[in-house]
Amino acid sequence: MGQYWLQAQEAQTNIDGDGSYWGCASHKNQELWKGKTFRHSEGKIIERGEAELKPLEQLVEELWGGVASYVSYSGFSSLSESIGNGVFEIKQNSLPPKQR
Repeated sequence: MGQYWLQAQEAQTNIDGDGSYWGCASHKNQELWKGKTFRHSEGKIIERGEAELKPLEQLVEELWGGVASYVSYSGFSSLSESIGNGVFEIKQNSLPPKQR
């Protein structure tokens, strides 16, 4: 979700002018907090690039629209009703079945 919130005008990294996002396991975060890297870093550093910044309110509305679609398509009458009632399938991979 961090990459998604990076689009917010109100994100601190955009206010400061850095325009990048990094996870807790990244090399950059370790240097910021500890002054040096003590272990192999496994996180990413992502630059916002030229993506259009949006108000936080708009980003939340976009997410809420997706949640509302999930509730209606799944046949529940409310988000509360849907919580804990989902059915999950175990899949070996995400590829479509082979055509024979």
